[in-house]
Amino acid sequence: MVSSKEHPMRYLIKFRHGRRDQPKIALTFDDGPSMWTESILDILKERSIPATFFLIPENVEKLPDVARRILAEGHEIGGHAHQPDGFSYAKALRTKASAAAIRQSLEVAKEVLGLDLRFFRPSPELAFNRGTEKILLDLHLIPVLASAYSRVKKSPDMQAHDIVKGLRGGDIVLLHDGHDLFIDSSRPKDTIRILPSVIDAAKQKGLQFVKVSELLDVPAYMSSFEARMVDAIPFA
Repeated sequence: MVSSKEHPMRYLIKFRHGRRDQPKIALTFDDGPSMWTESILDILKERSIPATFFLIPENVEKLPDVARRILAEGHEIGGHAHQPDGFSYAKALRTKASAAAIRQSLEVAKEVLGLDLRFFRPSPELAFNRGTEKILLDLHLIPVLASAYSRVKKSPDMQAHDIVKGLRGGDIVLLHDGHDLFIDSSRPKDTIRILPSVIDAAKQKGLQFVKVSELLDVPAYMSSFEARMVDAIPFA
């Protein structure tokens, strides 16, 4: 197994955003698929906006047809899993996402969608740490963080304002099309409400929406050879 010190992609936390010298941004959605995802897909389709969805494996198993629609409409998919302590930022800094949870995300995407994922978003996203990073490095996964967020404790209008006010080339925008496994929230409903205004404001700034793979210039999915290498890694 390649150690994190030897790994050529060390310090992957740089993927909080893409290149700042190009007017491109990536729209991303966490925690789906859910009952709200198709409404979000309708908005994206109407406006011809590509996006990247970081899906929870349990939700993919519950709503496989919605996950397939994401793919069929030209969007791309990454993996997602939650820290054992949910959305407790302080606790999450002392923990890490487990290799088993990350592997589950990969396995479900392969079984249901036929995809060998390369991108992965830990949660809580802001608590990404060296423990989780090492697992992702060893599994040859790329952590995709974000640089523009919707703040769930604020009103939808304020969420949209916070996202748009400093939006610039290279940004990765984080919204939600589903719920965290441990809590219920208004996040996906807020996303449906603010998404059109976020898209319009970004376009007024001259920004172009692209998928994460284009923003980072990295393929979204592994080759069959790479996937076989990951499958051979002896994680418990």
